[in-house]
Amino acid sequence: MPFKITAYFILTTITCQHSNANPANGNPANLSDYIVDGNFSQLTTEYNLSGITYNPIADEYVTVNQDRYCRLDNQFNELFCGVLSCGDCEDITYLGTNGQFYEYAIVEEGGSEGSVYIVQSPFETHSIRIDLPGLQTLTYAATSGGDSGEGIAYDAANNRFFVCIEDPSMEVLVFDRPAHSNDATYSDNSLVVATALDTNTLEGLLGTFADLSSCYFNQANGRLWLMSDTAHNLSVVDFQGNLHEQLTLPDRQVEGFTFSQDFSQLVVVTEPRDYQTYTADIEVIDLIFVDGFEAGN
Repeated sequence: MPFKITAYFILTTITCQHSNANPANGNPANLSDYIVDGNFSQLTTEYNLSGITYNPIADEYVTVNQDRYCRLDNQFNELFCGVLSCGDCEDITYLGTNGQFYEYAIVEEGGSEGSVYIVQSPFETHSIRIDLPGLQTLTYAATSGGDSGEGIAYDAANNRFFVCIEDPSMEVLVFDRPAHSNDATYSDNSLVVATALDTNTLEGLLGTFADLSSCYFNQANGRLWLMSDTAHNLSVVDFQGNLHEQLTLPDRQVEGFTFSQDFSQLVVVTEPRDYQTYTADIEVIDLIFVDGFEAGN
C-alpha cells in the first residue's frame, strides 16, 4: 500500500502593534500612532489636577493637584491622596531610584522665583511631600504673576532638565542637574540656566495664542513633546525650531500627560480631575501556519 501524507493548515489571526514603541529603550511611539480610546473619565478625588507621571518600579501613576498628590495603580484606581505641601505645584516627572528612595522632579508655579524640587520618596511610604528631609531645590529664574514653570521634562542621558514656561512669554529653559544634592540657584550662578526654545520660535511653531502646560523629552530622538492648554494640542518639536508632529486634543483644560510602562498608551489629564487615554494603533495580520501532518497507508 502506498504511504499517504496529508498536510493540513489552520488559518490563524494574530495582532501586532504598529508603532515605534520600544519598552527596552523607553521610547514612545510616533505621535500619529496614538488613537483616542474613549471619553474623559474622573481620575482622582482631588481637584486642580495639574500633572502626572508614571513610576515603572512601583508600577504606579502619580499626580500633582496643586497642593496635593495622588497615587494610582496601573489601571488608574486611586490608592492614596495626601498633602504635597506645595504653593502651586504644576507638573511632576519620575527620575529613578536612589538607594531606598524613588526620586521625582516637581515644578512649582507660585512664588517670586521659579523652582524645581527633587523629592526623595521612601519605598515604604511613597510619600512625596516637599517638606520632608532630602529635598533639593533648584531655582531657575525670578518670576512674577505666574509666568513660571508649568511643565518639567528630564533628559536622563545628559542629566538635564527642561522647564516649560507658560504664557504670555512661553519659552523652554534648560539646565543641568547638579552632581551634588545641595540647593542651587541662578542668582549665584550655581545653577546655569539657558533658553532651549525662545518665545518667537515657539510662537512660530505653535501659534501666537498657544501656551505651554506640560512637556516630555524623548530620549530616542532628542525631541521635545509640548502640550498646550489654550491651543488644545500636543506637538513634537526639535531644538532647531522644526515641528514634526501634532495631535489635536479635545477642547478641555489639558494640563499634563505621561505614558504607560510599555509606552503603548498615552495618558492625558485635565482640570478639574479627569483623564483620557490614547493607544498606539493596532494592526491585524492574517497568517497561515502549517499545523501538522497526517500519515497513513
